[in-house]
Amino acid sequence: MVTGEKRRLWIPGKLAYGDKPQMGGAPSGPLTFDVELLDILKPPTTPDDVKAPPKTAKNTASGLYYRVLTPGTGKCTPPRRAA
Repeated sequence: MVTGEKRRLWIPGKLAYGDKPQMGGAPSGPLTFDVELLDILKPPTTPDDVKAPPKTAKNTASGLYYRVLTPGTGKCTPPRRAA
């Protein structure tokens, strides 16, 4: 894309959240996005830890790894849904 360009993306459900509704209200089926590149402020650099999670990443029971990159300052969190 170049600055000022607009694109519409059609993403099949199998490449997004799946074709069947999931527990917890996640969307299902195909997704459509309109994207506009407004400006390029600074070319992004590729982080060193994208190939594999670093030892400092936290691991959930499902096998997902995550790391807080920038801590938030808010006091509220969304309510948890029953499983």
